[in-house]
Amino acid sequence: MLVGIGLMLVGAAAYALPDVHHWYALFPAFAGIAIGSAGFVARAQDGMRRSLMVLCAVVAIAVFVYTAVRVAPDSWAAKRTYNHSQLISDIDSLGLTAVYLFFAIRSFLLSREEEEKKKEKVAK
Repeated sequence: MLVGIGLMLVGAAAYALPDVHHWYALFPAFAGIAIGSAGFVARAQDGMRRSLMVLCAVVAIAVFVYTAVRVAPDSWAAKRTYNHSQLISDIDSLGLTAVYLFFAIRSFLLSREEEEKKKEKVAK
């Protein structure tokens, strides 16, 4: 949920701060709304937690890839109007989604280990 809120703030700031407003600056905010909403639903309905975490991971991967392509040095040459606030918001989005993906993958691996331990106990 915190990553979702962070992405919402980054997207809103990226849209509001520059003199020229671009709709694609809101992309992190839309992803943040999806991740934050899924976090609230997962807390309310425990049975949907795993499915929603996978959905959030897919959204985070999409944001990470989209932002990585935008930040790539090759795209700087093509965008002569790339300003500092856009660069900072893109780097913030990369950082937030990378942290989220790290913890999501870690959680998936720990969950899988717990399931394997349960299966071993049942088999004995």
